[in-house]
Amino acid sequence: MNDKEKLLDGLGFKNSPPPSFYLKITIFILIAIYLAIHTGEILFGKNSLNVLHDVRETKQTLQKQVINIKNENANLQKIYFETLSLKPQIEIVDINSTMKISEDLNISDDKNLTSSPKEIKNNLSEP
Repeated sequence: MNDKEKLLDGLGFKNSPPPSFYLKITIFILIAIYLAIHTGEILFGKNSLNVLHDVRETKQTLQKQVINIKNENANLQKIYFETLSLKPQIEIVDINSTMKISEDLNISDDKNLTSSPKEIKNNLSEP
């Protein structure tokens, strides 16, 4: 026996496994630690299952709100268009322009001053 073997025998390493065994054990432990950290991140991290569940619930709530708002919008549009169809058509007449037209035509009687814009236009178009 050489000195190295005597030293190992004295320290209790006579029947020790080869160094590749320790390497395999170390790699296994590192993989186990990595998997434990990764599993913890999946279960409790910012991209965890709890967050995924909360996001799904929020999505469902928002989808229900969208449906409710669409229905409300449809009802309001129906009411708006019904109201719009009931309103009479009103023409806004500018009194100043009517006065200018009557002055251009040299119309002085009150009947022509109170006539509608359509009648005034007809009067203008007549030679």
